[in-house]
Amino acid sequence: MEPILTRKQAGLLLAAAVIALVILDAHVVRTFVETKQYFEQQRKLHLRVLETVLKRETELNRDFFGNAAAVIQPSTAQPVLFQMATRFGLVSAEILDAKGWLVAASQSGRPLMVPDDFPGMSESQRSDLLEKGKIQYSHPLAVGEGVPQVAGLYLPFTAADGTHFVLKGMAIDESLVRASAISQEILRYQAMGIGAVVILTVLAGAWVLLPHRRRLRSSQLAAAGSLEAGPGPQDENAAMVASFQGVIAKLREKERELTETSRADRERATTAARMSTDILQLMDAAVLLLSAQGRVIQGNRAASEMFAMPPLVLYNQHYTTIFSGLAGWLEAVEAALQRGERVQDRELSRPREGGERVYRVSARPVLESGSRQGALCVINDVTERIHLERQLTEREKLVALGEMAGGLAHEVRNSLGTLVGLLRLLASTPLAEGKDAGEPQRYQEMMQREIHELNRMVTDFLDFTRPLAIRLDSVDCSEILGRCVQELTLQFPERAADMLLAGERLPVQGDEGLLRQAFLNLLRNGLESGQSVKVSVSGEIDHGSRTLRLDFRDTGCGIDPADIEKVFIPFYTTKEDGYGIGLALVKKIILAHSGRIEVESERGSGTVFHVYLPLVELSH
Repeated sequence: MEPILTRKQAGLLLAAAVIALVILDAHVVRTFVETKQYFEQQRKLHLRVLETVLKRETELNRDFFGNAAAVIQPSTAQPVLFQMATRFGLVSAEILDAKGWLVAASQSGRPLMVPDDFPGMSESQRSDLLEKGKIQYSHPLAVGEGVPQVAGLYLPFTAADGTHFVLKGMAIDESLVRASAISQEILRYQAMGIGAVVILTVLAGAWVLLPHRRRLRSSQLAAAGSLEAGPGPQDENAAMVASFQGVIAKLREKERELTETSRADRERATTAARMSTDILQLMDAAVLLLSAQGRVIQGNRAASEMFAMPPLVLYNQHYTTIFSGLAGWLEAVEAALQRGERVQDRELSRPREGGERVYRVSARPVLESGSRQGALCVINDVTERIHLERQLTEREKLVALGEMAGGLAHEVRNSLGTLVGLLRLLASTPLAEGKDAGEPQRYQEMMQREIHELNRMVTDFLDFTRPLAIRLDSVDCSEILGRCVQELTLQFPERAADMLLAGERLPVQGDEGLLRQAFLNLLRNGLESGQSVKVSVSGEIDHGSRTLRLDFRDTGCGIDPADIEKVFIPFYTTKEDGYGIGLALVKKIILAHSGRIEVESERGSGTVFHVYLPLVELSH
């Protein structure tokens, strides 16, 4: 039986098959390479965006990063680093010192003050990072199967005090995972192509040797007396064509998968851009994105309505035209656009129909690769909010004034009622001599005491309401407290042993008379909280904030938790014989000295008032 194809035709068919297979394999490999390059570009873009946002965070928080690293306070730095890692999708965020030692981390269990191993980074890269302060990207970590690829970004920065640190961010690199997978696909299909060529070559060699094999077989059959014919070449040709078609089908299937993946990525990018635009249009705040030349390249509906410009008119307008006649607005935008400064919630006004409107304007530069590419301006109309805040403040003042007036009227009415009752008793008591003459005298003494208390209450109220005339000088708190204890000892001689002074007390800036009045009220308040109550005053110096803290502590009945927030309200008191002006006056005096007062108490365990006063500034 003669073969279907001649030897020349079979050779040409084999050569055409090999060429087609090589061309198809090259096309698939080129598609894989282009896709891999696309994912690598996406990876580089992701790292550049991550570098930009992290650099912006370090610039905006130079004081925090410097302080957190310098004093090694991981309890303070860890929540901020954790928030940064969560916000920007990082596996971890860490701060290294200039020698590469870990000083703060976003993971709570990460050991501190250990050297960083700089995974995937060469010695020259480490030198450039730590000695020259250059930004470095580490190579992917060697991870096991099923573990996501991770890339590192090392961003040097300088704290507010001049100390050098490194912000290390580790991020999952999905683009790197896809690029690695595509590299494996390239190798797999190149191997398939080479295998197919080898198979075709073997089949071609077998076909070339087929006539010799047939001739040898015929000789053997003739010698044996048999004319059996061997199998024809049709079956081998069909197997070769089927194998070739199978390889082509697989390559086309992979090409369709790559095309679908690329199309899905483009659709996701388009959807994200459309959603961002929709969100921008739904915002109540006016948003303007300016180019480096100061022209509008994007604006939302609120901006069009605020400046009475349709979107097509607003587009490409220069900011000087939009903010014409608004000097403060122009200054805020120029600070961000020309000088790279960040303006946050600057309160500016603008005349509109129906009256002047108040706005809060924020402007910040748009950075890319460390250079300014434009500015983003956000404008909020806060006129109604400010109006409501003012109304609320006025209402609170009126409520406080009403409570004070009601308290004062209540106390005055009680005293007047007592005086009226004593006058009636005095009028109904006949005048007598001898031992019966003491009753009218006792009523008169009671009236004098009541009038004295009424006068003291009115005087304290007037002291509270009138502005304090403070004369600041260097005063010795030890001396003032000593005189207060002596005065109370004269008034309450049986309580002399219940008052104790301790601790350190440096001179403070204050008015001696007003501070004496405040300290006397606090000491008396502690003594009046019980009969067998101990009152102590201890002092402690905070050299960092240059303040003196005085703790007025008593072992009395304490204050109910519901009443702690009310103890400084005028005329609020839980004492039967008190009228609630003393602690309010104390707080006013302390605040007038640029200090503050805090209270801690537990029912049945006593009360402590913390008084903070500024120390005398030392002259250099």
